[in-house]
Amino acid sequence: ELVVPKSKSDGLIKSLHEAGICELKEAKREGLKCLASEVSTEIDLANKNLSSLVLNLEPFRPIKQPENMVKALFFPSAPERIKVDLLSDKAVLQEAEHLMQAIAPNVEKRLEELKGIEQAIEEKTFLIEELLSLPNVNTDIFEETKMLSVLLGIVANNDLEKINEKLGKNVYVLKKRDEATSLLVAICLQQDKPDVERELHSIGFESLKIPLEHKRPSEIKHRLEIERRKLKARIKEIKLYLRNIAKMHGERLELLGEELLVCSERNNALNCIQTGSSFSLFEAWIPEKNLEGFRKLIEEKSPKYYLSVKERDDAPTLLNNHKLIKPFEMITELYSLPKANGIDPTPVIAITFSIFFGYMLTDFFYGVILTLVALAIFRGIGRYNPNLRRFSAVLIALGISTAILGAAFKSYFGDFFSKNRN
Repeated sequence: ELVVPKSKSDGLIKSLHEAGICELKEAKREGLKCLASEVSTEIDLANKNLSSLVLNLEPFRPIKQPENMVKALFFPSAPERIKVDLLSDKAVLQEAEHLMQAIAPNVEKRLEELKGIEQAIEEKTFLIEELLSLPNVNTDIFEETKMLSVLLGIVANNDLEKINEKLGKNVYVLKKRDEATSLLVAICLQQDKPDVERELHSIGFESLKIPLEHKRPSEIKHRLEIERRKLKARIKEIKLYLRNIAKMHGERLELLGEELLVCSERNNALNCIQTGSSFSLFEAWIPEKNLEGFRKLIEEKSPKYYLSVKERDDAPTLLNNHKLIKPFEMITELYSLPKANGIDPTPVIAITFSIFFGYMLTDFFYGVILTLVALAIFRGIGRYNPNLRRFSAVLIALGISTAILGAAFKSYFGDFFSKNRN
């Protein structure tokens, strides 16, 4: 438990967040209130809107050619580091909102237009395909009148006999589209339309919706194709605009998203702190090895403070093993972790897992190859990826175990050498 002057709370939170030496716990005391940031809600909203904008622009960002897989694993390039100025939460929020106000409305407008155009192209393409099914006569002959209703559609050839039996003279086959389907037109009185529609659809009749104009299908198709080409040209213009926006602002938007995420984490930490009129109360879990560093950091930020330290049975579990065994913690973490005062099974897992893996593979050369590949990954991408570094360290141990047991059982690529010698 830590008590510091209220004026020092924000600076202390930032330092603790950067140092990463403790885990804040929500403090609860009667008569005290939560120390919430003034811009906490605005930061969460801005982070949500910024994430949505970045996601919308992602398909239009320049495509980076992936590195060769071998090079990426064994000889990776160092991650790019971008220098940023340390800004206050309000300054980060202000910059994010200013950039989104300049970009987001135009991006959303273009995306909405793009969606509408793509839908219009689909509709025109579908109409063109339907027009190909019609005989080359003016399409307005299929237009309904006050007295008569005209139903145009497609039906399976196998169902033509059923339709003739039920509707008789009301149905006419205009043409066969292919071996399976035919184009059919049904003409009836307006008052009989619901009954006729019901009978047709019960048999599998698929309605066709076509433009009814005093033009032949070929003429309408030509017009629709011209309109479709214009829409496709407009799509190219919109995508070019969005690609330029993504190229100009994509990296900055991602960087602002990370800064807002840091601000949000700090504000969530502030919510764990209770405050009175002149002081703030912190509660945190601190690994014993970090306690001295924790004290020094507090003294740097707030010369006046009160600190109470005690062990608790409900503390979160922190695995702490020798560096040779530590990589095997990733296997322990796949299961339920022991309690803080419980027994850590990682040393036993490290030994037994390695031995049993070696017994299963049991080949000297397989073990050597596995060790060399894992060592190359450890010294390659493992320098920049902590998870792959731990995984490759486990593979090194498994490879050594396999090689030792393989030599013990005289297994060298199985019985390859003994067969050749015989």
